Amino acid sequence: MTKARAIDFTTVNWRQKEVPDCIPALGKYKPTGTNDAVVVDAGSWQFRAGYASKDLPALVFDPILHRFQNKAGEPAQFQTGRTAPAGMARVSSKPLYEDGNVINQPSTLEHILDTVFSKLHVHSKDESIVHPIFMTEVVGNPPSCRKEISELIFEAYNAPKLCYGTDGPLAWFANKQSNNALVISIGNYTTVITAILDGRIEHVKRIDFGGHVASETMLQLMQCKYPAFPTKMTLAQSQEVVHRACRFALDYDETLTRMVQSDTSLAEHDIKVQFPYSFETLAEKQQKEEAREQLTARRREQAQKLRERAEKQRAEKLEAKKQQLESMNRLEKQVSKTATIRADGEFNDEEEEESMDQLRLFGYVDIEELQAAIVAEQKELNRMLGIEEPKETPDYSLVDIPDSNLSPEEIKEKRKQRLLKNSAEARERMRKEKEVETLRVEEQKKALEQRRLNDFSGWKSDLYTERQELLKIIKLRQKKKEALSDRRSQAAGARLRNVVSLVEEDEEEKPSGKSNGKTNGKSSAAKRKKTTKQPEAPENDGFGDNDADWLIYRQISRDDEAEGERDEEIQKRLSEIEEQLEQFDPDAFFDIVASEMSRAVTIVDRLKNGIADDGDDPSARTNQLHVNVERYRAVEGLFQPGAILGLDQAGLVEAIEDLLKILNPSQRDSLSANVFLTGGACQAEGLAARLERDLRAVLQVGAPLSITLGANPMLDTWRGAALLCREDNQLPWITREWYQEHGGERLPSNSWFTNQY
Repeated sequence: MTKARAIDFTTVNWRQKEVPDCIPALGKYKPTGTNDAVVVDAGSWQFRAGYASKDLPALVFDPILHRFQNKAGEPAQFQTGRTAPAGMARVSSKPLYEDGNVINQPSTLEHILDTVFSKLHVHSKDESIVHPIFMTEVVGNPPSCRKEISELIFEAYNAPKLCYGTDGPLAWFANKQSNNALVISIGNYTTVITAILDGRIEHVKRIDFGGHVASETMLQLMQCKYPAFPTKMTLAQSQEVVHRACRFALDYDETLTRMVQSDTSLAEHDIKVQFPYSFETLAEKQQKEEAREQLTARRREQAQKLRERAEKQRAEKLEAKKQQLESMNRLEKQVSKTATIRADGEFNDEEEEESMDQLRLFGYVDIEELQAAIVAEQKELNRMLGIEEPKETPDYSLVDIPDSNLSPEEIKEKRKQRLLKNSAEARERMRKEKEVETLRVEEQKKALEQRRLNDFSGWKSDLYTERQELLKIIKLRQKKKEALSDRRSQAAGARLRNVVSLVEEDEEEKPSGKSNGKTNGKSSAAKRKKTTKQPEAPENDGFGDNDADWLIYRQISRDDEAEGERDEEIQKRLSEIEEQLEQFDPDAFFDIVASEMSRAVTIVDRLKNGIADDGDDPSARTNQLHVNVERYRAVEGLFQPGAILGLDQAGLVEAIEDLLKILNPSQRDSLSANVFLTGGACQAEGLAARLERDLRAVLQVGAPLSITLGANPMLDTWRGAALLCREDNQLPWITREWYQEHGGERLPSNSWFTNQY
């Protein structure tokens, strides 16, 4: 099977088969006569059919039936194969094998056989097929399933006779070299181990592992590895990945260990799977860049227009504010002049009434309200012009006066002045402390700068050391936070014990309750202990009834706030150090950061994103999968079904060992010397070498061991059945008379290639 370093799903015809769907020109596939049997290999992966007189089957296709209609009310049409009919409405597909490798859909099989007999141009007489039919079945096929197939062949097609055979022995017959063999047939759903001695089947074992199981395992592994992948991976695509990428490891654990420890080994085993994506050409990128620049320019122009409009509105508002203030000042002067004249005795009622009318016209009751409005407008105008207002000197005149000398209103004012004074003094102390801290930091910076100039290497070494310490602290604190988020962690348990201890301390400090006039000295903690001893009658411990109980959570909240402030201080100091190193020692600093980033890339990141940068487009990399560990894990279930798949069954080597134990030494040697591999899944690279290595460990020292792969594992079963029909005239045919007398589930006799019942 061809292995590729990359698998491309961007093309339409991405599916690569060992034997493609084929319906060749039937001129050379015509039957030699009516006795030429039609051989049907009803495999669960591919359906093969042809005449026994030929060396290869005429038809090879996937056992899938498509039902479709062009318009409603028209009769349904059917088509077989992997590809559904294009441009058709109401298409529904149904596989021949829905769950396992047993045919349980006789209606689907009938439509598929209609296609087979029609394409092969079989001879018919009175709507009856005149050719014998040889059909394969699985080992241990239930008689009920065989009965349905026999009924279909004899009742629907009126075939003259029918014969059944199992796939493993037939494939061995196509490559027959001796009468003794250990046939291992790895199919799509199961693996069957058959011991053939003196040309007869003696013992059979089955393992629930095949190509379909490997494909499902691959699909599940990739879904877990890429949970947010933009494209949905289908089962057909996972099958293609298994066929083109998977292989058996000679030593599974050692192979994965080397892959994890060595980037070179990981790059050798990594295969890239490319899914469809939207590729941008250089011209498209330039057009997008130009459109982005034009949009930026338009936004800048719009922002400039908005700024100009805002400046114009601000100027208009400022001018209106000045005019309003001027008019208010004129009104205030006029009203003040009128009041002055009134004081001099040269005032009449008409002038006073006119002044009051003007005040009321502007919405003011008296001149005091007008003056207050003028002060407010002047402050607003100064604020708009950026003129700072002079600070008012606070009045604390009542603070030092005893309360006995003050009225109730003055006492209230005194309390207010005391609060204001304390706040002002606190702010002043904080300001001075901040100034002192600023001076200290400045002095420290000057000292560090002086040291940098005098001893650059020592200064740089101290900064790198301090940076490493801060990184360690950040890592430990992050680890602690992650542990606290896990309820089962030791840190979370310690935090819970601290909370409980705080609650118990708070309960002990509470006054004891009373009951029936007597003091009850038991604390809530003792009540809880009593409740623990008697869970059938729980009591309320009373926690939360008092407001003081909730102070515990306030204390916990303060601790969390302190932790957050400490994190901010550490991050700030780390940023300062990195800025200095980046400024004065950029080369060494960038090298250290790059090495830290490379170490920070975990093995999971390397497995997901690969090692080598092949220069792909970012859109292409977003739609890429990397298959590395999964190449071996998806098929390892054949040897370790319990560890890999969670199945309670033996692996391939264990099953072979159990089968060989029931034989005598000469029979064991004859079987181990002729191990035959068949089935499509046995084409995976490394299977023969792995099987030989593991069998050597269970066989006797010096025991012969030879493993042979079939000439054509995909077609050997059909070829063996066709060869058998040509060479053996004594096949156990089920005739129409036998079927009518004994039913469709029974076999006329047991042969070396048939089931035993």
